[in-house]
Amino acid sequence: MFIFRNIVPACQGRIGRVLFGIILSWSAAAATAQNAPAPSRHLQPMDIFSLEFAEDPLISPDGRTLAYTRVTNDIKTDHMRRSIWLVDTTTGEQRLLLAAGVQSYAPKWLPDGTRLAYWANVDGKDQFYVYSLRDQSSMQIPGLPNSAGSINWSPDGRSIAFSMFIPDPATPPLGGSLPKPEGAEWAPALEQATAFGAFGASTSGHGEIFVMPAEGGTPRQVTHGKLDLWGAKWSPDGRYLFVSATPNERVQEEQEIYQVRVADGTIKDLTHRKGADRYPLISPDGSKIAYYGYEERGLVFHHAHLYVMELASGTARSLTTGLDQDIRGFKWAADSKRLYVHYNERGLAKLSTVTLDGKISELTDKLGVWGFDDPWSAGYWSVADNGVVAFTNGSPDRPSDISIIRNGKVRRLVALNDWLQGKTIGKIRYLPVSGPNGRKVDAWLITPPDFDPSRKYPLIVKIHGGPHASYGPFFSLRLQLWAAAGYVVLYPNQSGSTSYGETFANLVMHNIAQPQYEDVMSAVDAVVATGFVDPDNLFITGSSNGGLVTAWAVGKTNRFRAAVVQSTIINYTSSTLTSGTYTWYPRLYMGKMPWEDPQYYWQRSPLSLVGNVSTPTLLFTGTEDHTVPPTEVEQFYAALQLRNIPTMLIRGPGMGHDWDYGSFRGSQYAALINVTLAWFDRYRKK
Repeated sequence: MFIFRNIVPACQGRIGRVLFGIILSWSAAAATAQNAPAPSRHLQPMDIFSLEFAEDPLISPDGRTLAYTRVTNDIKTDHMRRSIWLVDTTTGEQRLLLAAGVQSYAPKWLPDGTRLAYWANVDGKDQFYVYSLRDQSSMQIPGLPNSAGSINWSPDGRSIAFSMFIPDPATPPLGGSLPKPEGAEWAPALEQATAFGAFGASTSGHGEIFVMPAEGGTPRQVTHGKLDLWGAKWSPDGRYLFVSATPNERVQEEQEIYQVRVADGTIKDLTHRKGADRYPLISPDGSKIAYYGYEERGLVFHHAHLYVMELASGTARSLTTGLDQDIRGFKWAADSKRLYVHYNERGLAKLSTVTLDGKISELTDKLGVWGFDDPWSAGYWSVADNGVVAFTNGSPDRPSDISIIRNGKVRRLVALNDWLQGKTIGKIRYLPVSGPNGRKVDAWLITPPDFDPSRKYPLIVKIHGGPHASYGPFFSLRLQLWAAAGYVVLYPNQSGSTSYGETFANLVMHNIAQPQYEDVMSAVDAVVATGFVDPDNLFITGSSNGGLVTAWAVGKTNRFRAAVVQSTIINYTSSTLTSGTYTWYPRLYMGKMPWEDPQYYWQRSPLSLVGNVSTPTLLFTGTEDHTVPPTEVEQFYAALQLRNIPTMLIRGPGMGHDWDYGSFRGSQYAALINVTLAWFDRYRKK
């Protein structure tokens, strides 16, 4: 459930009716459920518990078997549940890896392709197992800590390498501690925080690399230093591990690649420049490594290019210099002569191959969104040694399925949510937008299921987070439910969005909200010009960066009848000094510290425009949001109260930032959709 906070007496009558209307709608929904009417042909909020989606499609080295994770929302526990399924890539036959009800996730094929490693939650604890396809049985790996990460098998299958966080030595408590009498029940000891991150106060420390026998045993610590090492990958001969590290813990974007000798932990640096080089992957023939990298140029967003280094000489070159897109994933082909690469372009997620001379050949642009929340340009994929590709397949009318590419032909292998064929959902259409100074902005519309172009519909504008992310023409339950409620839904890729080149992504440098607001308003003008949107019935919402632009918009214009602002920055000074982003946000996004130029920070904060706001604005925050603390939207709520602007503050107990899946609860997600619609319906011109 949500926690509602009342507003000042001057607005209680009006907002009291809003709250009463929300409660009444929930009560009516409950009564309707009890009467068990015929199923609606339109999507309903409760459909969240029927949706499934696929992630982690990992194809075996021989291309014959696919392992993937199926994600569902358990209506009884109100938690996401994950289970690994195995699929025969020829026949399409599927089977569940473990017994129904046992959570399993993060599958990983061993080098021989006959065994599959995975995590499973057994008796409330995460444990690591290896499943044999021959015996169809699992064996737990004893001795592997639950905190192990980046687990990788040696090429001969005899050893496991992993990284693990090592806390710094504990500092004696300041002032000492009082002697506690035996059997006494005292309050918890005072906590002495040594670090602060996106998940709140934490213990300082760094990552080290460990190796242990593949059948289990005592891990051996290979590295002993202060480098924060992670992502260990084996050389083909098993003598070396290639790792990434952050030499300066306060400058996260400075990363280097190192070679570690397994026998004695000797470390050799392979890259050393100002910028980021990370995720090394050695070629199958052992002669080269591929990695992401970029030269630091003082930008807020740098495109990561794909580099290849000859290990014998140490010379490196970029294979994607001519591609003005951010490389998001890569893998060597078995012949060591080319690589598979994933990047986004104009809102579409693409999978291509690139040769060692930089020639790029596209395989598919259907690499689609995973999940069902927002229509992100993202996805998972893997490649077998024989070149068979598996990927999450995105589409406008259903969450992610899995397809394979074999001999150049694409085939859908896993098709979930066939029940959606009985639903009438909104259609997605592309909307080109001309922004300020001739900027080309892509946007998409979702029209109501029974759309009639001769009518005029109310409009909801949904602004994405990031700002360095992008939307595409993919399924979104949230947006589809809004369309099912009779709204046209507009979602643009405004300034700062990725997949449009490095210059476009950096338009938000040191001035985040204003250029995005300009592009959003250009998109609004474009959809109003279609003739089927009522210009007097416009609504706006967004979360995180989208919430920032929404709060900025209501301070700049009164065109919107109501707004919903979620989990966002309102005051840059307070946000900088209370959030887990303080180590990098002011340096990259603002260009200076708040005490160096307070007015500079204030002029870029939505709170500075609150005196102009006349739009009824509902605010939402998660109680466990450490990326943008709840105090941010609470400031905006208090300011709107003082100005007698219709407002409401809603808190999601236990929720993190922007509905992250670590704290996702289906009932809360559906409730926020209902609350948003109830708020907009209250101010919708009938």
